[in-house]
Amino acid sequence: MKYYGLQSQKTKNNVNSVLLLLMFPLVFYALAWLFFLIMSFGVENKEMGLAFVNRSFLSVVPWISIGVAVWFAIAWFSHTAIINNATN
Repeated sequence: MKYYGLQSQKTKNNVNSVLLLLMFPLVFYALAWLFFLIMSFGVENKEMGLAFVNRSFLSVVPWISIGVAVWFAIAWFSHTAIINNATN
């Protein structure tokens, strides 16, 4: 990575931070869907298994979203205190 100035580095850091924040909930959604997919391997009818996976996944999406929102809220309100404690 080649930076031409401090502002370029800040911009690159901000873009990367936003991408990481967007990927955080997607990781949990993917893990939940994969969990239900693995749980459905014993089902005889594969179409019913996939319907089970999707139905189960959609039932936990609100809970995952609430958990991610709580995590973001905790991080938002405590990040300055964590940084101050680490650097003092």
